[in-house]
Amino acid sequence: MNDSVERPFFVAGIDGSEAGYAAASWAAARAARDGARVILVHAYQVPAVVSVAGPMRTPAQKRAARRTALRMLELAAKRLPPTVSVELIAEEGAADRVLVERAAAADLLVLGARPQHRHPHLRFIGSIASRCLRQAECPVVLVPSLAAAPAVGDQLREVAAQSA
Repeated sequence: MNDSVERPFFVAGIDGSEAGYAAASWAAARAARDGARVILVHAYQVPAVVSVAGPMRTPAQKRAARRTALRMLELAAKRLPPTVSVELIAEEGAADRVLVERAAAADLLVLGARPQHRHPHLRFIGSIASRCLRQAECPVVLVPSLAAAPAVGDQLREVAAQSA
């Protein structure tokens, strides 16, 4: 094997939802098939505390938010087969920006999809997934949670029928 050729990798966004876990599982299954590795990414934001100097984020808040994000990623990783190489990344920032940046060199960006929008063509795509679809440089896969799969499938068929 040529050492200069990098192993393919997939980035999966984790938000703690069943759809996010479904995305991680799909990415792991695809990675096992393709000999790729999986990078689980969770973007988090630290809420500001009001102070006389203006909004601020304390180091203790930042550490706590990072610990919570890492625990979420570890829970997601435990659901994956041990044969798949998994890396965990918790990064402070807006989820769409972090995911798009982390997936810039990826072979796939894998996100969970769950019904939530009222717009007939976007009901199964959240705002973060929608922005990632527009901004990502790699292919994006949307994976519904098992609970949402029938509803998402019905919505996709409905959209396809309206487009025909």
